[in-house]
Amino acid sequence: LNNVLYAVGDADTCLQEAYRVLKPGGEIRLSGPRKDSRVDVLFERIGNDLEKSGKFQELEPDLAHVLQINELRLKPMLNRWSTEDMKAKLLKAGFSEIVHATEDVYAGQSMLISARK
Repeated sequence: LNNVLYAVGDADTCLQEAYRVLKPGGEIRLSGPRKDSRVDVLFERIGNDLEKSGKFQELEPDLAHVLQINELRLKPMLNRWSTEDMKAKLLKAGFSEIVHATEDVYAGQSMLISARK
């Protein structure tokens, strides 16, 4: 579930349904923004990477447009849960253990969590 939970109305029900359909021993892997994620930091990193590849000038208008969408439209949905909040949600949905969790993704502005059924 990459960037899914912040976009659904009921994350708990979504996780419960994922648990229901997952085979025993299977894993769910999800990533998404955290409560303290800063979109500007992520987009600065993207801009730096584009500079290094020599594509910044070509893609700068598109990057600015996507940043604007994130800041104006998506921001209210993005900063909902901490990594600890999401781990608790997964366990509450029935997953037996958190297999992996890190915040070292997307320029340190996102979480990546795996849980086992």
